[in-house]
Amino acid sequence: KLVLITPGGTPDVYDQPRGALDLSVTKTLGDRFTLKVQGRNLLDPEYRQSYVFKGEEYTFQSFTMGRTVSFGLSYNFAEE
Repeated sequence: KLVLITPGGTPDVYDQPRGALDLSVTKTLGDRFTLKVQGRNLLDPEYRQSYVFKGEEYTFQSFTMGRTVSFGLSYNFAEE
């Protein structure tokens, strides 16, 4: 993906491909409780932006976003 258009003879900067893995698991506990566990960006791939100059590829910027894990417990008040 093109991320930065530069003027003149300076090369443009592109995002490089990366893998992604998210996971969500929900479990009903009894009649009223629900437990939810979520993991986002579990592979924590490197985000890399690069450009090509005179046939050589150079890294413009490189970083990782980190992983996120969340837990949730909900209770259903509705009568069945």
